[in-house]
Amino acid sequence: MSAFQGNVSASDGPYPALACQTCVFPVYQSVNGLDTTKILHLELSNKWIYFLGDSTTRQLHEQFLAYLDEPQTFVYPGEEGEGPPLHDWVKQPGRCDYVPPPYDDTQCQQNQQRCGSLYTKSRLGSNVRVTYDWKHFMYEDYDRALFNSFAANSTPNIIVTSPGTHDCMHYPAEYYHHGLQMKRYAEHLHLLNTTVVWVDTTPFSTSYATGLGATSDVSTLSCVDHINQVAYDLARELGFYLFSRQSLILSGNFTENGEFPLHQSTPVMREELSLLLSWLGCIQHDSRFASF
Repeated sequence: MSAFQGNVSASDGPYPALACQTCVFPVYQSVNGLDTTKILHLELSNKWIYFLGDSTTRQLHEQFLAYLDEPQTFVYPGEEGEGPPLHDWVKQPGRCDYVPPPYDDTQCQQNQQRCGSLYTKSRLGSNVRVTYDWKHFMYEDYDRALFNSFAANSTPNIIVTSPGTHDCMHYPAEYYHHGLQMKRYAEHLHLLNTTVVWVDTTPFSTSYATGLGATSDVSTLSCVDHINQVAYDLARELGFYLFSRQSLILSGNFTENGEFPLHQSTPVMREELSLLLSWLGCIQHDSRFASF
């Protein structure tokens, strides 16, 4: 699918050539030179946007809510931000609590929450419904139950999802298994017949690994590189819109003391969101791509 490359700069689109020329898939060195103010507005009126991923996806969701808000009264305090108010969060229904093994002291079960918001007015349209749902490992019972519920009831108009970092954080040596599980996850997602924006896994240094990952002979970066390559192949095969954080981060100067942090800073996340919305806006206004 040509949208995988974000190549929407042909002259036959129904919009000004100037706007189109500034809209390329955000993975190239020239990405910092893009003028995103010239990109046509993404229209999400009466749409349901569903973010499904770990804390790195939650960061993107938080920036998305801040961008939606009009007249921009929803401001996150502090450099890193605090996200949506606590009363918006509920425990994920039907999920079995994660029990960490003895060699891993992480408490990932504390993340098992869902958050929903409805914006009657926003910068991207009216009646925009937004949900964030936490995702742990590559393909779990919770994912299967959630997708089956979508199929039986109603499916979001756009699902923004990422495999997340936990598979490579806990078990980097099992990268081949993670790739197989990702394929099962993507194929089930594809059956929903909705627009999928696939955000690849954020590259992070081994020093952020936990459990077996902290002593593995396979680095987390090697694991992430493998599963992201699987993700790129699946995006081409299934027609997902793939946004490559890995390419963006590795092509920039987003390191801390020479290492790749697990969570990027707020300015980087704002840049990611700006590029993502601009890219999707170009796709939405290009008649060659399916409408969403």
